[in-house]
Amino acid sequence: MGTAEFAVPSLYKLADSVEHQISAVITQPDAKAGRGQKMQATPVKQAALEKNLLVIEAGKIGTSQFRSTLRNLEADIIYCCAYGKFLTEKILKLTPYGAVNLHPSLLPKYRGAAPVQHSLINGEKKTAITFFRMVREMDAGDILYQEIIDIKPEETAGKLLKRTAELGAERLPSLLSKIEKSEVNPIQQDHKQATFAPPLIKENGRINWNDPAEKIFNLWRGLTPKPGIFTFLDSNRVKICSIGKEFSANIKGLKPGELRTTDSRLFIGTGESGVLEILELQFEGKKSCPAFDFINGYKADGHFFNG
Repeated sequence: MGTAEFAVPSLYKLADSVEHQISAVITQPDAKAGRGQKMQATPVKQAALEKNLLVIEAGKIGTSQFRSTLRNLEADIIYCCAYGKFLTEKILKLTPYGAVNLHPSLLPKYRGAAPVQHSLINGEKKTAITFFRMVREMDAGDILYQEIIDIKPEETAGKLLKRTAELGAERLPSLLSKIEKSEVNPIQQDHKQATFAPPLIKENGRINWNDPAEKIFNLWRGLTPKPGIFTFLDSNRVKICSIGKEFSANIKGLKPGELRTTDSRLFIGTGESGVLEILELQFEGKKSCPAFDFINGYKADGHFFNG
């Protein structure tokens, strides 16, 4: 059961496994997407059709009809990854081995929909892939396998999601085999240590230039590529697509939000006398452009970005 791109590596790995057989791929229905708002299949559905697998589109999974469909598949276990819907207790009890989920965090930290994003926003140095047995409470089941990994200093959410999805896919077939052979020793989560990572919206990306450079940089990492971070210039909304930390001693005296150009590079002041370099930006309704093009078309020195 999966919907988002994060689940695709797992699907490919299981589809190619000689030890396991996918009874069906359950995903959410086609939905309108993109500027043209055309109907589009989920990434998981596209991958499943490529592998000639049975696809069941299920938006409502709390019905007796859905449970009957699931029961008739006679599956041994449910593997749920980035599906986007809560599985009811009745569903979790339908298969002999229950349901297993892949979560890209060091559970019990960062339970919820956006663990990678919140880990980066908070400047975490480590994360994990965690497989756990699904229970009624969100991301609270016993841990079946957990592997801690280092977060790279300038890694964005998009890159870290891809890396954890691929690592999880690599470990999945072996874990399923061990579950079947009763070779897994579940570890109960310490619920007192739980933290939560709720979904993020566009407004979460509004930049406060009074924040320290490190905090703004981590916000960019956590919200890239979606929903992105933004600011305003002369009432125009501007998305900051790419930024870099600048440690040059030559860039001094910038107030928070103040722009300065040096050697065809664009810098901006932050709180605590910090400086960031803007590498790529995008005005609303326009295509993104490198800072060099922005400098050529706009006299930036002395102007301010504002949140």
